Amino acid sequence: MVILQRRQDNEQEKTFIKHMTDHKWWQNDLNDIRKRENKLVVATSDVLKHYGERLICPRCERGAYRHKAKDKARCPHCGWEGKSVTVSEYISQKLYK
Repeated sequence: MVILQRRQDNEQEKTFIKHMTDHKWWQNDLNDIRKRENKLVVATSDVLKHYGERLICPRCERGAYRHKAKDKARCPHCGWEGKSVTVSEYISQKLYK
């Protein structure tokens, strides 16, 4: 039973990372990482290492930016506004859909 849950968590995490990195904000950085580290596939550890402090929209799982106050964020894609969440918090707390 634990193995199935772990497998499901990994699939959800992979889906989140694929969705997050599909956004044009991330593509140039991903290409730089692939060239610099000579990798074809970017793993979760790579995402945390390079993007851990970036903000993420919990609604559409895309990049967000700081807005108005220090702990607030806004998503340019879906218009969500709220408490800022970093990529590392999003993955470690398993907030992905």
